[in-house]
Amino acid sequence: MRVLFVHADRVAFEATTAVEPGVDAAEPDGAPSAGELTDCVAAFVGVESADATALDAVVADAADELRAAIDRLNADGAVLSPADHLVDDPADAERVRTVLRGLDAAIAPEIEVVRAPVGWHAALDLSAKGHPFARRSVRIDPADAREAPPTERRLLGADGELTHPEDLDAALDDARAVLDADPTGAFAGDRGDGLAVERLRESGLADSPDDDGGLRWLPRGAVVRDVLAAYAADLAAERDGAPIETAGVDGVRTGGDAPSVADPGVESTDRPAWRFDPGRETPELRAATRDPERAREAFRAGVEVASRASEALGLDARPMVRATRAFYADNETWLAELTGAFDAPVPVEVSEKKRGSRSLALDLLTIDADDRALATAGVRLDRAAPDRDGPESDGPVRRVRCAPVGRLDRAVDALAASADRRDPPGIPTWLAPTQVRLVPVADRHLARCEAVATALEPGGVRVDIDDRTATVGDRLADAAADWVPYYAVVGDRERDRDTLAVTVGREATERELTVSQLREAVAAAVGDKPRSRLSTPRRVSRRPRFADRGDR
Repeated sequence: MRVLFVHADRVAFEATTAVEPGVDAAEPDGAPSAGELTDCVAAFVGVESADATALDAVVADAADELRAAIDRLNADGAVLSPADHLVDDPADAERVRTVLRGLDAAIAPEIEVVRAPVGWHAALDLSAKGHPFARRSVRIDPADAREAPPTERRLLGADGELTHPEDLDAALDDARAVLDADPTGAFAGDRGDGLAVERLRESGLADSPDDDGGLRWLPRGAVVRDVLAAYAADLAAERDGAPIETAGVDGVRTGGDAPSVADPGVESTDRPAWRFDPGRETPELRAATRDPERAREAFRAGVEVASRASEALGLDARPMVRATRAFYADNETWLAELTGAFDAPVPVEVSEKKRGSRSLALDLLTIDADDRALATAGVRLDRAAPDRDGPESDGPVRRVRCAPVGRLDRAVDALAASADRRDPPGIPTWLAPTQVRLVPVADRHLARCEAVATALEPGGVRVDIDDRTATVGDRLADAAADWVPYYAVVGDRERDRDTLAVTVGREATERELTVSQLREAVAAAVGDKPRSRLSTPRRVSRRPRFADRGDR
């Protein structure tokens, strides 16, 4: 196999004509007929017939080379394209598809990958970068490629690895849902089973017009997403995370005596300084150091932040660790101490990675009703190549990345899944799109509802009025379905009294509260979490209706 790597500002392709006549679909295995990425590595892959003698090993070595190129060039993604012209004896189309699928599967959990179709002539638009390392060709000989040892599954408790059969069997049974799941990742570019679009649509949070996984945020979902992003920013501020939003090169000096984030000037004695990248998909905390102990400290801090966030989201999140064989062997005691902070033994996957950068990953997963594992937070420890970040004597830069709420779309998906499992259904008050709903019995009660809403809004309460012509019972049912934590019917009695009969959804109880007491109850439930304004008209009757949600 021969692979040509090109560091590109932009790569775009479009399949135009099939190599074999009469082919209707660009790619039978899911590769798109057109695609585009920016700030990426374009990998042009020439597969030879001889690669069939050790195909899995060749793919594994090629994946390692691609990871190393991505890390060395600090790219945001990769484009895979077949390139038969690079080799003298090209393999058949089906074997090339197998190789590209294997590379996609090996790289996609870590970074965004777009794969061009095999068997088609494609129009290509490539804008290559001009630095000396922007182009590199590698040759992978199947005779030299070796099979990587299989991934091992282990369990770590506070006292180290579990080996006693009875303890191990019991812990494995408890961890089976996590071990057997194919988790969606916590970071942008991570791949998995995708989002439960139908659930998000039914919850009135988001939809996907083409059911292709891309989301269109609806008003309620946009509120949850934005509050989550604001919460991640608050967590970063508590860690003194300097807000720096990157576009392209990930190398920004933090100034003073603090180390830079991706810079040869990082010293092993420096204390890692956090920076915060709001991101378009995943708000991230990042730190860097050359000192292995400091890197472990930063990773532990990231786990603490992620655990705290999962608890605040009200999710039953369970940890899973992935480590390279070398890192596990060198840090088993430290890993046992790290995982010992959790209530139950933590499943660990240990695998070989010869030239990849990822040393350690911890994800917090919540299992939905379809047994999908959604990563609602994640922490990563990466090692950058020494030839990029400084002399070998200084050691490689170790980067820690923490996504405290994970990818925002998957966090909202996990919240929707957890809401349906609660009795009564709901999400934490600080995340609820509507925190208080008033249900007038008749039009003559609207003035009282408006007065109550006006009194609540200065306290940061998201309050609305369901003034539709539906029955009171139907409107109360909709309030429960919309996860409104506090709602009250306003009739003649409430029009003439200072108190309201408020149903507290999370408690399934009714309480007599004055307006000020209701405001204080919501404030206490929200605590120090971010507040956001209502994103839709106060009166429900004036809001746009979404057909996919029926009459709601």
